[in-house]
Amino acid sequence: MMLAVDLARDARCALVQHESGQNLFSFQQKVSAGSSRLAPDYAPGRAGPSHDWAKQSHKSFLAMKITFERVQPDDRDDFWALYQDAYKQLILEQFGGWDDVDQYAAFLRKWEMGGYVKIMMDDRLAGGLWLRFFPTHHEIADIQLYAGMRDRGIGSAIIRGEIDRARANGKPLRLSVLFKNRAYQLYRRLGFEVIDQSAYQYHMEA
Repeated sequence: MMLAVDLARDARCALVQHESGQNLFSFQQKVSAGSSRLAPDYAPGRAGPSHDWAKQSHKSFLAMKITFERVQPDDRDDFWALYQDAYKQLILEQFGGWDDVDQYAAFLRKWEMGGYVKIMMDDRLAGGLWLRFFPTHHEIADIQLYAGMRDRGIGSAIIRGEIDRARANGKPLRLSVLFKNRAYQLYRRLGFEVIDQSAYQYHMEA
């Protein structure tokens, strides 16, 4: 199964810094689940931007601090567990089977490209993110969250932030999603449109 290869079809990108020079690993967000927009606040003396979500008075929100950390070689097993948690049921639904040997090989191909960072929520591992930057566009090559971290606004917060970041650089943001992945509806709500498709996934742009 070539899922990982197609989701990571080109490695020509800056993995550590955004084109603006902002360091990815110092980027922080305070997220209020259910909020609708990011409010940028570029604090003096900080290496990267800090984002606070505007609190809506008619709702009660749980504040979450999202940070990103560099992946270390000994994080591989944690990311293999995350890969299974994120993709196993989805691949079973779309392709009708899951082979541990084949999927581990697919995971290793992605891992060895060295593009992931850790998504930390309140200092706990919540998932993984892989961003890539091209002359024509930015791309979320992969975003994974543990099941217990989904439906809490974390993914939406990160994606909205990356849409804003890409637009600030005059570029669209792109990603790909399997046909059976329910995240497709989320991406549509966030403003993504299908610009192409392969045999098993949509390629989208916002």
